[in-house]
Amino acid sequence: MHNSAIENAIEAVGLLTRDANGNVLWDSGTGGSVGAFDSRFTNNTKAVHFMPYQNHMPGSVAEIGNASYFSNCTFELNENYIPDYTFYKHVDLDKVKGIEFRGCTFTDTATNGVSQYNLGIAAYNAGFTVEARCTQSIEPCPEEYMDKSSFNGFYNGIRATSLSQTDKTFIVTNAEFENNAIGIFVSMINLSTIVDNTFKVGYSTPTKVYDECKGLVNSLGIDMQVAYGFAIENNTFVKPATSTGQGDFAGIRVYACPSYSDVIYNNTFDNLKYGNYAQGTNREDADEDWTGVEYQCNKNGESVFNWEDFMVTYIGEARDGMIKTDHGSPEIASGNTFSKSAHWHIHNEGTQKIDWYFCSTCTDQEPTLLYSPEDPTLIHPYPSVSANTCPEHYGGGGSVRLSASDLLIKELEFAQNLSDYNSVESLIESLKDGGDTYSELSDIQTAIPDDMWSLRSQLLGDSPHLTKEVLMAMSDRTDVFPDDVLFEILAANPDELSKDTLISYLENKENPLPDYMIDILKQLVGGVTYKTILLRERTDYYEAKTQAAQDILRSILNDSILDVALYRNWLDNLGGLNADKQLVASYFSEGDSSSALALLNMIPSLYALQGGELAEFNDFQSLLLLQEGWKQSGKHLTELDSLDLVTLYDYAVNSTGSARSTAQNILTYAENTHFCDCMHSDDSTNAKMGGASLGNSLNRIYGLEITATPNPARVYVAFNYQLPESKPEGIISISDMAGEEIQRFVVSGKQGQQVWDICNVKSGVYLYTLTSGGLQKTGKVVIN
Repeated sequence: MHNSAIENAIEAVGLLTRDANGNVLWDSGTGGSVGAFDSRFTNNTKAVHFMPYQNHMPGSVAEIGNASYFSNCTFELNENYIPDYTFYKHVDLDKVKGIEFRGCTFTDTATNGVSQYNLGIAAYNAGFTVEARCTQSIEPCPEEYMDKSSFNGFYNGIRATSLSQTDKTFIVTNAEFENNAIGIFVSMINLSTIVDNTFKVGYSTPTKVYDECKGLVNSLGIDMQVAYGFAIENNTFVKPATSTGQGDFAGIRVYACPSYSDVIYNNTFDNLKYGNYAQGTNREDADEDWTGVEYQCNKNGESVFNWEDFMVTYIGEARDGMIKTDHGSPEIASGNTFSKSAHWHIHNEGTQKIDWYFCSTCTDQEPTLLYSPEDPTLIHPYPSVSANTCPEHYGGGGSVRLSASDLLIKELEFAQNLSDYNSVESLIESLKDGGDTYSELSDIQTAIPDDMWSLRSQLLGDSPHLTKEVLMAMSDRTDVFPDDVLFEILAANPDELSKDTLISYLENKENPLPDYMIDILKQLVGGVTYKTILLRERTDYYEAKTQAAQDILRSILNDSILDVALYRNWLDNLGGLNADKQLVASYFSEGDSSSALALLNMIPSLYALQGGELAEFNDFQSLLLLQEGWKQSGKHLTELDSLDLVTLYDYAVNSTGSARSTAQNILTYAENTHFCDCMHSDDSTNAKMGGASLGNSLNRIYGLEITATPNPARVYVAFNYQLPESKPEGIISISDMAGEEIQRFVVSGKQGQQVWDICNVKSGVYLYTLTSGGLQKTGKVVIN
């Protein structure tokens, strides 16, 4: 397509074939490529639809990327859109790889016939690139010659999600996002690249409808959920004065990301409620504080201050709110700057320690406004020896696709740091608990009071290398160790005191240590010992080997031809539970179910999973096998029956981690169901960012809430309600747009769920109203 236009189509370009009844021929009717430049797609219900299709090298499982591209194209929806069909998205990418958008414009200014949750690009298990078009033949392209891609007027400018573990990823670079609720939403897509972009956060059009999170707004530049290996660098985030609505505006949110070592790097944040917002467990291993999301070289409030520069919070309970412990190191500062007039520089609602290293001679790098409600000692600012020069990694023309020589350098980096990591880890293990944890525990558990002095000498001799398990066992033997001896040994192991579980245990055990001793022990956290030095060295080598492996994997996935063997080899080198989940999915995707099942069945014992971790993995395994069953029986995700949908809804609401996100992504894909993971809100700060309506405020105060999901729906609607404690009875009334009531439910209890069977209900828009104690809450639900 050259200098072409397609207008008012239901589907302007569809790479698929349908039968006489309009059904997609999944086995034989998908595939093809598109080349479009200087073309316009106007007021189409869907502009471009890529259906699942893979090209393979002859005699190989290596996938070749699709050759399709769109250059200098416009995708627009305006006031002339004919609303016979609901508009959901301009571009639909379904299980394809390699689609490129260069200097394209995506807009939505229509007000009729548009889903509240409309999208510019929707990618499901898909690989794609969004980049600028260079108007001159110069590499790298100077800024003045860049024709940048842009997204304006969407709920999500770009939404990239995984319907299962996938080997697809994406690149977004030199793009502009404005007048969107969320610029880029990512769920379970690993190793993505988002660099050199501009995000003007939040809607600027008053007619746009916000997502409701208890009456407030979730407006985000980037929302990264349940993903690892991302490169987020050199982006600018600002809430413009034209942004409308009340609530929470944040630059970047990381939500339950199983991060090995991910650095959010060299971004700029201005006039936001939160510059960076970390919610839930953002670590690959919750117990290993050297893993997780880290912040370096980010600039806050240079033009207009943020309310809070860095926020760490939880999803379920305070204990699960965590990122990496160290930001920067004693040798090199983290390089982050802070707003001069922020309410808080760092706000930690979790229970894990944060050590923040700053340059004492650099402007605005020392955090002074610190808040940690669980424990004021959990945030530790430390000066570093050297400033961070903040060199560019991927930004400024850098590439994620490694040349042969760059690949060799990365491989050597990985090998050297892996060797050093293993050496330090071996030394740490040899010193831990005198080299034998089992014997140390046995000596403590079998001790009698007369053994106190000899055991004291033994434990002090093995310090500072005693483990949390040994220190807990020792602290329980108050019949052997008096408080002053317990204190002496605990104080000799400050590295373990930094773990909130040990301090909490000492405070809450049957015979707790005196409060003054607990206070002193908390102040000893951060003391430098030989063990501290070894742990820091281990962290440095771990980070270097992990980032080298992730750089290689990112390059492999963005290559035009996927080398499956090389991909699996580097997943194995990366290691860990989440890499193994990717390996399982890789085997399933090529039909090697025996290898997939063998690894899948090994994982619980391989990682000693138990408790919540085991339950989460079991849900992941069950949902993965359910999907494989659908695939083997030829059932596509758009053909799921009511039992399938109820099963998915259960995972989406009641599970955690990857199973929860996978189920939500499938329901969004197949049913246009919307799920909102709300940010925690403080009413006092929301008042500063913009006032809420009186009705919604009263409902929140008195505890009246109702939501409907899925929405739109086709089989059932589940109303999740909350009633005031003073009046735990209510009525849910459902009426059509003419005002005629068609269904009524009487509900009771503080909170609950009422399911409405809509199999015999006509398609259309319906109003639902929850009434209780003189209060009302109303919403809309769409039935297809």
